[in-house]
Formats: sequence, structure tokens, C-alpha cells
Amino acid sequence: MKNRSPLRRRLKSSLLAGLAASCVLSANSASRGDGFDLSKGWGILDRFGWVDGLDLVMDEGGAATGEVTARLNLGPLRLTALHQEHLARLNIADGQSDGEDETANRVTRQSRLGMSGSFGVAEGVTLPLGLSGEYRQRQSGQQDLDVAVDGGLTFPHLRIGTRLSIDQGFAADGETTQTIGGGLSFGFDWMGGDHQGRIDYGILPDRQITELAFGSRWPMNDGIGATIDVTHKPASALSEASVGLDQRFGPFLIGSDLSADSAGGYAIGFTLSLDLGPAPAVQEWRLSSLLANLQRSRSNTAVRDSFGIPAVGDLP
Repeated sequence: MKNRSPLRRRLKSSLLAGLAASCVLSANSASRGDGFDLSKGWGILDRFGWVDGLDLVMDEGGAATGEVTARLNLGPLRLTALHQEHLARLNIADGQSDGEDETANRVTRQSRLGMSGSFGVAEGVTLPLGLSGEYRQRQSGQQDLDVAVDGGLTFPHLRIGTRLSIDQGFAADGETTQTIGGGLSFGFDWMGGDHQGRIDYGILPDRQITELAFGSRWPMNDGIGATIDVTHKPASALSEASVGLDQRFGPFLIGSDLSADSAGGYAIGFTLSLDLGPAPAVQEWRLSSLLANLQRSRSNTAVRDSFGIPAVGDLP
């Protein structure tokens, strides 16, 4: 088992102590009815409009996560940030594992930063821009940094987009890996259909075009839609084309398609799907929700708190 540096131990102890102190202060404020809302920020940082929420989250598996979120609007630009500390794993020694790859691959710390906006260039023409970054630290000591830049132009009937991504990996043994790639996409409306194309390419470690794709969608009468898709992968010299037809009968969607590739293969498929509504939300427990329920129960003595226990004033 590796020994942790005193600085790292102090940082983690400070984080735990800070979260615990914020929970105590929040609970005291909620019990006094001061109107403190954990989801609206905490401390002096909130005065600058940066901190949007400090929360403690526990998922259905019992794993606790401390997170800080921030949102900021600068004219047409929107800035969002999220930092998560998986508290249940902070005191696990670096590289310690029970022999399972899944355990060693667990994320212990994660940060995300994103910036997006859209600028008007001319009448009916906009310039969308985006920048995103994500940092992950795993229990095995592996660290990953992913950065992506998006841009493009949007016209009334034409859309052009570009993307450049850089993925950097730092292994626990000091080995580093880097992958750089990008893509060019376009879309346009023509003859009542929606047509989209995409070119994906790699820069590092190999400079080559990885995939070419083009697809068309035509909505027709009586809920019928026709599709045509063509893809080509230069690395494997494999091309594939498919045509499909979809038709809706009430809540059911029936689809059929025929595909063939340059290697001589072909396939015929039929699908029957039914929309069951949105997927159920992931079950999780949030401290901010508990405090909000506590505040509501203090303002209305007829409302039970989140544990189903009557307020003190309601007891006989």
C-alpha cells in the first residue's frame, strides 16, 4: 500500500470537514427558518455569482458524492462548471484494488467545465461556439483529460459544424497517451427532406480519415418516413448503404430496412417499437432536497418532513 503525502491527506480532510460544516450550518439555518437554500450557493463565493450549488448526493448503491456546481452568464456566453468528489473512496490508498479491474477503474474525482454561446453574424446567420473539458481521476491512479472545441455556421437552410477533440491520458506508472481527432458535419434541407453528412478524421496517433457518412430523411404522408444512409471507412476499405421505411400505427412504429456492404454482405430487418415514455430517473438522495422539505414543513405545520415524521408543533 502506498503512503499518501501529508498535503494530500490534509486537502481531503479539509474537504470532508468543509462539507460537514456546511451540512451543520445548513441544517441549523433550516431549523430556524432563516430561508437558507443549499442549492442556491454557500458562503462568500456565492456573492460573486459563481457558486450555484453545494450538495451531498447519495445514489441508490449507497455511494456518497460531494459536488459543487457553478453557472455564469456573460452576455451570449454560458459557463457551467461541476466538480465531484466520491467521498466513499477518498480514504482508499492509491492503486489499492481487490483484484478486479472494475474496482481499479472507478472514478474518485471528476471535474467538468463547459462554455457555449451563439453569436449573430448577419440576418439569419449565427455562429455557434463551444468549449468543454473534463478531468477524471481513477482509483488505480490513472488520470484523463478530455478537451473539445466546437464551432460552425448556421444559415436558414444550411448548417455547418466542426469539432476538434484532444484526449490525454496519464497512467499511474508515468506513461502518457494522446489522441487528437476532429470532424466536419453539414446539413441542409432540400426537396422536403433533411440531409446530413459527416467526415471524421484523426490527427494523432494516425493522420487519416476514419469515416465518411451521409444520410437523408424524407417525411411522407400518413406517418410514413423514408431513409437512405451511406457510410465508408477508408481504413478498412468498407462501404455500406441502407434504405429504410418507417410507418406509425397509433403508438406503434414499424420499420423495415435493407442494407448491403462492399464485402458482399446484406441484411434485411424489421422492427416494431412502442413508446413507453421517458426512462425512470436514477434514484438518488440529495441533502439540498432534504433541507428544502424541512423548510416547507416549518412554514406549514400540516406538512410532514421528508422522513414522514410530524413537526414538533403537530405532536399531541
